[in-house]
Amino acid sequence: KILKQKGADTRVSFLGKIAPDILPEYLYASDILLSPRVSGVNTPLKILDYMKAGKPIVATDVPSHRLILDETTGVFAKSEPEYLSQAILNLASNKKKQEQLGRAGRSLYETRFNFNNYTRQLAECYDYVLTD
Repeated sequence: KILKQKGADTRVSFLGKIAPDILPEYLYASDILLSPRVSGVNTPLKILDYMKAGKPIVATDVPSHRLILDETTGVFAKSEPEYLSQAILNLASNKKKQEQLGRAGRSLYETRFNFNNYTRQLAECYDYVLTD
């Protein structure tokens, strides 16, 4: 109802849960990916999917997002709606910054957070824990 009042009902969609096997298609079709979060200590895993897609990220400025993202890979905003919406609008009007953030996120994913590194680090963890 609010989107219709604001004239944005044809430009915004809330899709609900998306099956993991088709999620990449939705991410690649997006211009900006969002991670609004107000609490929690672990980094949302969707951030890695976002980085892999090479899309710019707007995230709330909470410690769990800063475990992976910084100002070269994302735009941060306070958790209040007005700050988050302003960050989205600012990024939406800056294609060059969108491209820079997307490239930087994809590069970080490829060099640090890819599946091979993940499995290697997990194996190291198991070795450490299981070694007498």
